[in-house]
Amino acid sequence: MTPHQRRMRELEASRRLQGDLQGLIDAHPGAVPSVAVAEAFERCGSLLPTESDLLHELERLAQGLRRRSAAHIGEESIRRVIGTLRERSDKLGRMIEAREAKLRQKR
Repeated sequence: MTPHQRRMRELEASRRLQGDLQGLIDAHPGAVPSVAVAEAFERCGSLLPTESDLLHELERLAQGLRRRSAAHIGEESIRRVIGTLRERSDKLGRMIEAREAKLRQKR
């Protein structure tokens, strides 16, 4: 897999995770079950190649959630995660668009 293909998959997984997390907030206002968040991380991570840094980060977070004693995560904490993912996705999206524009110019 090329670095560009990896970045495209990371962007797709990040956007899907944002949607999944928002869906969890909508389904469980106030507090989201930790296990459900861990499952969302694992589900979106399964879309990524093994060399992806995002995959390793999602795996680490999912494992941490499964080990913690708290059964729920506050909605505000999930919203912060969504915000961070959105910022990273926007940055990655701009980088991908710039690269694709350069490639189009070469054609």
